Amino acid sequence: MSAVATLTEVEPREVELEPPPERDQRRERDQPPERDQPPELERELPPRPPSRREAGRAPAPRPAASHPRPSLAPLGGLLAIAALLPLRGVWAVDVVLVGLVFTVPGVVALRAARVPSVAVSGYPIYIPIAALFVVIAGGLAGDLVGPLLGISKPLHGTTTALFTLALSLVLWLLGIRAPTAARFPWRSALERPSLLAPLVLPVLAGAGAQLLTNGHGALSARAAAVLTVGAFGFCLLFAHRLSRAQVGTLLFACSLAAEWAFSIRSQEVLGFDISTEIHLAQSVQAAGIWHPAHNNAYGAMLSITVLPSTLAALTGCSPLIAFKVLYPVLAALIPVSVFLIGERIMPRRFAVGAAALLVAQNYFFETLPQLARQEIALVFFAALVFALLDQRMCLAVRLRVVVAAAAALVVCHYSSTYLAVPLVVGAIVVQVAISRFRTLPAVAAALVCTAATLVAGAALWYGPITDSAGNLTSFTANVDKGGLEVLPNQHGNFILSYLSGNELNSVSGRRFEQLAVESYHGKTYIHPLPAATQPQFASRTATLPVAKGRLTSLADAVQALATLLGELLLAFGVIGALMMAFGRYRRHTTRMVGILALATVPMLVLIRFSGTLAEAYNQQRALLQSLMLLALPAAWLAERIGHRLRRRGPAVGAAAIAGLSLLFASQLGVTDMIFGGADSVNLSQHGEDFERFYMTPAELAGAAWASAESSHQLLYADRYGQLRLFASTGRVAFTNLTPATIDRHAWVYGDRTNVVLGRARGEIGDSDSTYDWPATFLRTYFNTVYTDGDSKVFHR
Repeated sequence: MSAVATLTEVEPREVELEPPPERDQRRERDQPPERDQPPELERELPPRPPSRREAGRAPAPRPAASHPRPSLAPLGGLLAIAALLPLRGVWAVDVVLVGLVFTVPGVVALRAARVPSVAVSGYPIYIPIAALFVVIAGGLAGDLVGPLLGISKPLHGTTTALFTLALSLVLWLLGIRAPTAARFPWRSALERPSLLAPLVLPVLAGAGAQLLTNGHGALSARAAAVLTVGAFGFCLLFAHRLSRAQVGTLLFACSLAAEWAFSIRSQEVLGFDISTEIHLAQSVQAAGIWHPAHNNAYGAMLSITVLPSTLAALTGCSPLIAFKVLYPVLAALIPVSVFLIGERIMPRRFAVGAAALLVAQNYFFETLPQLARQEIALVFFAALVFALLDQRMCLAVRLRVVVAAAAALVVCHYSSTYLAVPLVVGAIVVQVAISRFRTLPAVAAALVCTAATLVAGAALWYGPITDSAGNLTSFTANVDKGGLEVLPNQHGNFILSYLSGNELNSVSGRRFEQLAVESYHGKTYIHPLPAATQPQFASRTATLPVAKGRLTSLADAVQALATLLGELLLAFGVIGALMMAFGRYRRHTTRMVGILALATVPMLVLIRFSGTLAEAYNQQRALLQSLMLLALPAAWLAERIGHRLRRRGPAVGAAAIAGLSLLFASQLGVTDMIFGGADSVNLSQHGEDFERFYMTPAELAGAAWASAESSHQLLYADRYGQLRLFASTGRVAFTNLTPATIDRHAWVYGDRTNVVLGRARGEIGDSDSTYDWPATFLRTYFNTVYTDGDSKVFHR
């Protein structure tokens, strides 16, 4: 949070390849954007020769260069962390420790890397990201070196905390002789504490989510959602009148409020993948040590193994608190990063629009908090992209930053790395092609260094170090077996097939049972009961409650508008990227943004059209990572269109602001409050997402009991009942749960949705179904061996 508050108006003093975005806000605020100059005019001009009068004068004496003095403030911060470690567990102390841990190590790391203060002032997100890098490196060092020093469980207690502080102290010593330019101007950053006022929004959203979880009604949560949408619209409407710091803080507050509205719901985690992640994080912390050799991808990710335990050692926050509270704080910096990049190539209001395109997507604030490992990886990816474009640093410093960010990306999330590799390699190829007919270097050292780090790091980390490349080999085997499966869900014409993409097909309960029987064909150890084939036990499609819509047609129109805006966003992003990359007169940063954005398109097309690739990597997650780049050319193209439509520009701008605000309100569930419709889990205690992802303590207790009692035996649960097993014990169950596929000696776990509401859900291949829970069959042929009101366990 402190990084956003430090967004100041400090401009670089060194000569750049492009002019700063705004030198005088009063004079340039309402003027049309300055047109891009030819590349030959953007280079640094030679010094002007002295005039005759100046030549006759004696040169003014230069002041003697002062010896760099050590900065004592970061050292004091490190000592404060060490002094507060024994007091962990007191919530006020934990809050202070969180603030110190995510700033002080980052400051000393940036100074040791010789990152100039003008770069940190222009992109203060470097501070928490550098601190995160130091925490991960310190935790990993403690985990690996601790056993050599006789510490059998280095992830217990303060071992990793001490290693992190020791690493920070070494970095402080390395930065003693750093030039003054590498110091961050804290005084100018902290002289406006009023900038923190928008941070009330996420506090209200988190409080509303917690009150709703504890059964105190949805009024607070709904009020916070309405305020968040209002602040979002205000930021879009008055972006040209707000300072850089005010805009950054507003974007951060809106993003975090939307994320906390979902992540803080439930006393446990909320989501699919995070259910496995939290069990793994808690298991590593309980074991006290992490071993590099793994045969699964989850266990090889430091973002969900070493990092949560190290944060617990440094701040007192458990892995559950880290996943629900701290990780979303870091992810909320991503839209701010997009804004800071956009402001360098377009007017401020359109840079805000680029960031708003990301914030308004539900897969950013609802889906991303369910993927803890990807939250951390995308934060490093955002820093990597900005560093590739940052001309405020010399080449040597940029190379240090991009190598560190790329290495952190590799160890934090495999899929984000797999997507970043073709992106960077593709950008190198595109740049080489463009350099043949545009004034542009054929090879960018930073891009080549990034590609080398990603490829070599992935090969080493997922190969001999952790042995976790099984998902990649599985994808290769699927391609060899069935090809890419282009548009598996074809529905008549091409447009409908494209819109359906790789989405799941909803099938009836009877059809799902047939698919389940086929999927278990060949598993000779499964012996269903003969009575399971009787007609009265056949699976039937469940009747879902119909949401009460007051203005159903208007709600459908809003949903159609959201779909249209999503497709327009992609179209604008691709067209804008082509124009930015291949245009004749463009700034260097503008062209590089276009090249990077254009490099994301082939991978997106493949994921959109290939069922095999979409099964290996969810297309929404790929779109989220790509949108961090594609949103920039989309907003840039909108600015160019608005500049040509000067008379109609205000009307077009107002329509765009209204459309984005409506999209955000729809995705956040605010429009459902007005028009009626499906209930969102952040605003109610029922609905589709609530039934799937919301976990109660009783459900987890039943899952833990079923897992323990059924050890080394067959255990069944439906697709989302399995999440309770993941979160409690990490147990994997058979999820194709129908009478015709349940083994006669199996154990069957049912969660609240199953045993109270009578619905079950399953997914096989590209088909899913919501069908009636086989309650009659289980009551007839199985015994109820456990019940706690929210869950039951059946066994013969």
